[in-house]
Amino acid sequence: MTEQKGNGSPENEITFEEAFGKLGEMVQTLEGGSLSLEEATRLYEDGMKMAQKCNELLNKAELRINTIQESFGEQMRLLSSELKLDPEEDGSDSDILDDNL
Repeated sequence: MTEQKGNGSPENEITFEEAFGKLGEMVQTLEGGSLSLEEATRLYEDGMKMAQKCNELLNKAELRINTIQESFGEQMRLLSSELKLDPEEDGSDSDILDDNL
């Protein structure tokens, strides 16, 4: 019996590592050459679907990373602009640090 993760179907919830591993197994089986034409064609089709799933998961991860980078960049720009608005306060802090050294 196949376990379902969450409310989605198992295929939709597969991890990249699982999908990539299955794809590798499919390739090895196809390269073995012991399948009938019908079996090889069906496995090739399944492999293409698995490759598409891997690509979707990679694209999703890339989008997530880009979103994080943009958010971090915006936070840094805001922080930088706040520091530039009050340069006297920033300088006085460094003077205190210099006096303590």
